[in-house]
Amino acid sequence: KGMYDVGALACGATLKAADVLLAGDADIAFNPAGGMHHAFPELAAGFCYINDVAIACKYLAEKKQRVLYLDIDVHHGDGVQNAYYDRNDVMTISTHESGRYLFPGTGFEHEVGEGIGFGYSVNFPFPPGTYNEAFMKAFHEIVAPLIQAFDGDIIVFELGADGLSGDPLAHLILTNDVYRHLLDALEAEH
Repeated sequence: KGMYDVGALACGATLKAADVLLAGDADIAFNPAGGMHHAFPELAAGFCYINDVAIACKYLAEKKQRVLYLDIDVHHGDGVQNAYYDRNDVMTISTHESGRYLFPGTGFEHEVGEGIGFGYSVNFPFPPGTYNEAFMKAFHEIVAPLIQAFDGDIIVFELGADGLSGDPLAHLILTNDVYRHLLDALEAEH
């Protein structure tokens, strides 16, 4: 009961954040109820009913923004990747625990997009037990240069905390230091 209303409210907040950024009223906008990256147009999945981040990326792209979608969640951002798999105005980068071990079972290295979207879908599936230094090495050597090369107008950032050590549904062993460092690195880039 009320699932649609809650999903619509979260999605509306993400779209409001996009409007605030487009208007230049803020450099950063945060929706703590957002990030429902597993929902598909015809399918709710992974506790996600309405994919607010995919909708926001579409909204921003329609406003002639080149959008970089960066997903730092322990689960692959399958719903967002699916929405932009054949497009080149939104690049999706997802770092996550490998789908061989964890829901949703997607996000492998060979999933790189198709048609004009070829090369605009990037996945970094990490093995269970990945720790801070390994994660940050991949970020600095591969993700950061991709962000710079794409040179997007705006970053939509899905910052899931479920990669933290001890999360009951996952197997990475990251600490808060990774999240702090990622935010500092992104701020330095833009």
